[in-house]
Amino acid sequence: MKVFFSISSCLLVFLSVAQKAYVSLSVDTKNVEIGNPVTFTVKSNVEGNVEITFPDEFIQGYGSMNGMEQEMDHNTGTVSTIYYFSQNGAFKENGSYSIYAYVKNKKAIYKSNKVVVKVEKETTYSTDEKEISRKNQSQPVFGIIQRSKTKIYEGESIFLEAKVYSKLDINMLEAYQSFEIDGGSEIKEIDKTSNLLLKKENYKGSQYLTFTYGKQVVFPSSTGKMKIKPFEMSLQYRDGGIFSDRISFTSNGAILEVMPLPGNAPNDFIGAVGKFDFSYKIDKSNIKENDVVVLEIEISGTGNIQNINKPNLNLPKGLIVYGDPEIKENINYGNNGAEGSIIYTYNLQALSQGHKNIPALSISYFDPNLKKYTTIKKEGISISVLPSISNQTNDKIVKNNDFKSAENSKSEEISTSKNSPKKENVSFTNSIWFWPSVISPLFLAFIGGIILFRKQQNSSSKEITKTSKIKSLDKSAKNKAISAISSNLDLAKNFNQSGKTKEAFAQLELTLKSLAYLFVNEETTIHSIYELNSILKENNVTETLILSINSCQLKCEEVRYTFDDSNLDCEKTIDEVEQIFNQIS
Repeated sequence: MKVFFSISSCLLVFLSVAQKAYVSLSVDTKNVEIGNPVTFTVKSNVEGNVEITFPDEFIQGYGSMNGMEQEMDHNTGTVSTIYYFSQNGAFKENGSYSIYAYVKNKKAIYKSNKVVVKVEKETTYSTDEKEISRKNQSQPVFGIIQRSKTKIYEGESIFLEAKVYSKLDINMLEAYQSFEIDGGSEIKEIDKTSNLLLKKENYKGSQYLTFTYGKQVVFPSSTGKMKIKPFEMSLQYRDGGIFSDRISFTSNGAILEVMPLPGNAPNDFIGAVGKFDFSYKIDKSNIKENDVVVLEIEISGTGNIQNINKPNLNLPKGLIVYGDPEIKENINYGNNGAEGSIIYTYNLQALSQGHKNIPALSISYFDPNLKKYTTIKKEGISISVLPSISNQTNDKIVKNNDFKSAENSKSEEISTSKNSPKKENVSFTNSIWFWPSVISPLFLAFIGGIILFRKQQNSSSKEITKTSKIKSLDKSAKNKAISAISSNLDLAKNFNQSGKTKEAFAQLELTLKSLAYLFVNEETTIHSIYELNSILKENNVTETLILSINSCQLKCEEVRYTFDDSNLDCEKTIDEVEQIFNQIS
C-alpha cells in the first residue's frame, strides 16, 4: 500500500539559496506493538509529491499533517524552506519492516534514508480476579489500572495503562484524567493518541468492548507500598438515537510494592537496574608528555539507563582527566522502560612519560530478573607516553653540565696532586710567588672589564634591533596569547581547589612556557626554559622577573619528579605566576 500526498507551493517571503536536495524520513518509535499508534514524518527541502512506501500490514490513520517552515543557517545567514508531511497509523502484524519515502517533481525523484520498525506481538497482562468486583460487572462501563508487575525493585520501571470494559457501543473519548502514584516518580508517556482501538473480549460469560489508554512507563523514586490513584474518564456512546449519550466513571485503584536494592552493591555499581553492557575505545595509544588521549565509554541496555551514574576511572599516576566528560544520550522509552545508550567521552592528559596502564574497566548493575548484581569487566588499556621535546632538551643540558663538572673536578684533582709543593717552613711573602699572585688578578680584572664593556655594547644593539621587530607583531596574536595564558591559569586554580596539586603545577609549567608567545609568533616552538629566558631577555624583560620565572619553573619540575608534594605551596606559586604574567603583559 502506498500513500501519496502533494505538497502545495506558496510564495516565499525570504530569499532561498540553492542547496543540495535531501529527503529525511523519521519515526517516533522504532519498536512498537501490534495495534499501537506510530507516526512517520518526512522532511525535505525539495517541493514535490511525497510517497511513503508503507507495507500492506500498516493501517493508515486519520492523523496526517503537512506544511512548510523556514530555517536559517546562522553561520551563513541563508534561509531555506523545509517541507514536511506526517502520517500516523498502526501495524496489524508483527515483524520487521523497512520503509522509505520519496519526493517526486518534474526534475527528479529523491529517495530518503531507510527506517526500520520492529513490530512485536501485543503484550498481554493477566487481570487479577480481585481487581474486577461483582459491582464492576454490574456496571455498563468500568475501568482498571493494568500493571506489568505488582512488585518491582528500586530503580526498576513499571508499565501502566488504563483499561476500559464497556457493554455500551463506545463512540468517542471525551475526557480523561490519568491515574497517579503516591510519592515522587519519573513518568514517561509512550502513547499520546486520542484514537480508540476497540476489541471484543469475553469475561466470565459477558461480552465487552475493551480498549487501553494512557500508556506510561513509571520510575518510582521511593520504596515501600504505593497507592495508584484511579483514573477518570468520560465517553460518548450510541444508544440508537440521533445523538450520542455521555457517561462518566472512575476506575478502580491499585497497589504497587517497590522493594529496596540489596545492600551489597559493588564499588563500581553505576545505579543501573535492568540489563546492560558497555564498550570502550581510545583514539591513540602512543602520545607525548602533556598531550591528550580521548577515551570513549559507551553504556547500552534496557532499564533505567537515563538515571545511571558515569563510570569511575581508576587512572595510574601521571594520567589525569582533563575537564568534565562529554555526555551524549540516545534513549527511547517503551514498555520495558528506557532503552538506548549513553556515550561518555573523557580527555586524559599525560603529565609524565612512560607506560601508563589503566586497570581493567568494569561496571556493575542490578538485574531484577536474576535478583542480584552483575559485573562486567573489560581488558585494561595501555598507553605509551614519550618524553616531550622540551624535557629531552632539558635532560641533555643537565647531563652535559654534569659531565663537564665531573671532568673539571677530575682535572683539578690531577693538577693539584702534580703541582702540590713539598711542605717547607718558608714565609709566603718571601717566596717567588708573592708578587705574581698580587699583580695577576689586577691584570685579569682589567682585561675582563674591557671584554664585558664590548659585550654590553653588542647586546644592547641586538636588543634594539629585535625590539623594533616585536613592535610590528600582530596585536590579535598577542591578545590570543593573553587569552590562552589566562585560561591556563584558571585551569591551574581549578585543579588546586580540587586538591590535584600535581595537575595544577603541570598547568603552571605550560603557562610559564606560554609567556614567550607574548613576543613571538605561536608557530615558534619553545623547547626549553633556556629558550624562554633568551626570548624574554631580548625583549627587555628585567632580570628580576626572569629569576622569578626560573624559580617557579624549578618548583614545577620538583613536583613532576617527586612523590611528596605536600611541602609545596601551590596557591602561592599560582599567585607568583599570575603576578609575573600581569607585569609582562
